[in-house]
Amino acid sequence: MKTKYLQAAAVACLMISNVTVLADSGDIALSQAQQVAAVKEINEKVTDAEDITIEEVSGETEEPEITEVNVQEINIQEITVEEGIVNEETGEFITNEELEAQKEEEMNTGMADSFQTAVTPVNSDTPTAATLEKYPNADSTISEEDLRDICLRAGQEFGISPYILYAMAERESSRHVYSVSGAGCEGLFQISPKWHAGRMEALGVTDIYDPLGNARTAASYMSELLAEGNGDYYYALMRYNMKASTANALYAAGEISEYAQGIVDRAHDLEGTF
Repeated sequence: MKTKYLQAAAVACLMISNVTVLADSGDIALSQAQQVAAVKEINEKVTDAEDITIEEVSGETEEPEITEVNVQEINIQEITVEEGIVNEETGEFITNEELEAQKEEEMNTGMADSFQTAVTPVNSDTPTAATLEKYPNADSTISEEDLRDICLRAGQEFGISPYILYAMAERESSRHVYSVSGAGCEGLFQISPKWHAGRMEALGVTDIYDPLGNARTAASYMSELLAEGNGDYYYALMRYNMKASTANALYAAGEISEYAQGIVDRAHDLEGTF
């Protein structure tokens, strides 16, 4: 297009030049009509150049006109910001829900370990003076009479069978007041001071080795597990003794752990004895 324009312009200039020269030389006397015709012919030559624009001649390109814009639809999903913590060692973000699940797993694991680990009647913490006065030795064992008493009191407070509690104390610690497991669970019912600190504080238990305080903490926890299992002692005992995921899987499959079955059987034997 640019070449055609230049050619047309050159023709026009040549024709004007020719007309001017002829007129100035006096060789040809142009009438006014002839001059008008010459100019008309020049205009026609210029007009014949196709699609000529000033932008094309100057080398500039006109921005193309946008006649239609296709806009892709974007679905913006709602972003939920979860609360939690960052593990300082791994940098992994852990939600509060996941943290609570981990705590429950570790707590139940500790209780499971307390049964599997041989009872070692050692004094890891310092009991209160009242506990020491009544149970002065590291290998102190609570009497059957005293154990029956605290099981009746704790059972009545939280709606738990005293026979179940008695059988639990026998199984968990062999009635050793200062029993400590390899997982750090302590006392008659192998309470974890790490995971049950809040429960003990709410109950006003200040000495984890105090037999009644230990029994009340265990009974409180058992009442929650019973509620989750719709009053089924088998389910509650399995949850008390092992990981929640393991207990739930066994229970869903219709299986009962030896721990739970043994305590229920022992509780049946104790019925009516106190």
